[in-house]
Amino acid sequence: MLERQYEQADGAVTEFVPFKGKVTAMDDEDIRLYRDYMSYFGITDEEMDEYAPNLYIKVIDYSSHPVNIMIGAGLILVGIILLAAFILRKIRGR
Repeated sequence: MLERQYEQADGAVTEFVPFKGKVTAMDDEDIRLYRDYMSYFGITDEEMDEYAPNLYIKVIDYSSHPVNIMIGAGLILVGIILLAAFILRKIRGR
């Protein structure tokens, strides 16, 4: 399946996404959801058995999470300030 996707992209890899993780086997529930999702796109169970291993990459590097949390918290704070300014402006009748 991956080879077919690579061929459809004419071998053009445009971007690499670095991350650290561990290849892990899917449990029965994940396999069922994965197969249901792929069948929606017309991929048969036979193709899944042939091309798609029941594996996923469990990300183990969470070093960027503190930065993401701080950015999110900052954006929420800015949103609250803007909302409060809007409400105060409407109350004062401007």
